[in-house]
Amino acid sequence: MFKNLKRKWNRYLERMAAANEKSFGGQRLDCCTMDRSTQPHNHATQVKPSQK
Repeated sequence: MFKNLKRKWNRYLERMAAANEKSFGGQRLDCCTMDRSTQPHNHATQVKPSQK
């Protein structure tokens, strides 16, 4: 019973690791770099305040 549970848990962790590597690459996860995107921001979609 526990071998089956351990095998399922290990498969889950392997799938999670693969998904994280696909999303974040092989680099170390750091709070300073996680919120930085490599693509430029599209400022055209932002709403600008109206000028009076």
